[in-house]
Amino acid sequence: MSKFKGVLPLEIPEIVITPKENISFDISVNEVPWMYCSLNVGDQTIWGIYDAPEWRLTDCCVTKTLGKAKIHSIDCVQVELNGYSDPHKAEPDKTHCLYIHADERLIQYVAASTIEDGVFKMITLYDDDFIENYSIEFGRRVKDAGFGVYTDGKYNSVNIPLISEQFTIGAGVFDVKIGDRTFECLRVLDRWEKSPRILVENYMSREGRSILFRRYNHPVWKLERYGQRWDEKLPNTNRIYINGEEYVHWYDCLSDIVF
Repeated sequence: MSKFKGVLPLEIPEIVITPKENISFDISVNEVPWMYCSLNVGDQTIWGIYDAPEWRLTDCCVTKTLGKAKIHSIDCVQVELNGYSDPHKAEPDKTHCLYIHADERLIQYVAASTIEDGVFKMITLYDDDFIENYSIEFGRRVKDAGFGVYTDGKYNSVNIPLISEQFTIGAGVFDVKIGDRTFECLRVLDRWEKSPRILVENYMSREGRSILFRRYNHPVWKLERYGQRWDEKLPNTNRIYINGEEYVHWYDCLSDIVF
């Protein structure tokens, strides 16, 4: 098999990112952050993770937006996620559902469900386990702060006046060339509050869909689990600096949107 589901190549294609300094736009996010799940009932998305340093396809997922739901009187869409630990597998290792509320202002994780040993299980935003594993709210509108946030010519060093350690900003418009196709994208930087923190660099289309998702870790993120600093584990991957704090590029995600 040369492609997962006949769509995703097993090795990452060439990616070239070029700044477009005379263009700016804001976006409204039209998917579940950051899981490629469309908010439109009936849509399906196939996506996968390309791990450094080999940049080969590892974990994959097929998401399906099944229909409308109501949880705790909150209007939601139900999204089914079928996860594959290896792109060569014909059947998913795990299936679960997310229940997502979206309005003009925010996207909110409301509940998650799965079936274990024939038993349907659900946790919601009123359960401690759910709060620990899911972000509760994500602002839907992302505004472009432009190129003024950068302090180096490589667009990897960012200075942001912070009210909170958590932030989501648009940071300039770029052309993202993936293989033979080029997409005009807003670069979105999203950092979590928890320390040591993680960082998402997501290039998003005008339609609010992820084109290229990149995950970064603080050098000592979950050091006890992985047993090695990320800057030692991945010495040759890209770095992003937020107000001087280093983040190490771990993996990329691509979906059928770009193929």
